Amino acid sequence: MIRKILATISILAVDQISKRIAIQYGSRIIYENFLNIHVMWNKGISFGMGKSFHSTFLKFTVFLSCLAVVISWYKTKNKFDSKAYSFILGGGISNFIDRLTSDSGAVLDFISIKLFGINMPVFNIADISISIGFLMLFWKIILNKK
Repeated sequence: MIRKILATISILAVDQISKRIAIQYGSRIIYENFLNIHVMWNKGISFGMGKSFHSTFLKFTVFLSCLAVVISWYKTKNKFDSKAYSFILGGGISNFIDRLTSDSGAVLDFISIKLFGINMPVFNIADISISIGFLMLFWKIILNKK
């Protein structure tokens, strides 16, 4: 249980610290035409979708999602699943903290990548963490079907 908690807190801390650093240094070019820091507040959900949702609704749904993951995280005895849930939970809680502490109920995004000349949606470490956790669980489902 201690490892689960430490993994979750580590992800949360890395995301929150990286966001503070991004705010402190602001937008800047890291590798032109590939990776940039572009500080922006995202009022929607993943990739800016759902911007029209009321911030109270978003806070409530994020809270319920985190609660569902906490229950799964707490109940699982499988190490692989525990790691996946820790990734999801650490990122989810960190983004939830942003929603609670920002005046507009938004999440700070700052990583901007351009792939094959296409600007990808701006994201943060928490988004990466949540995506990795879901990919881990998805991968496990795919492998178990064979």
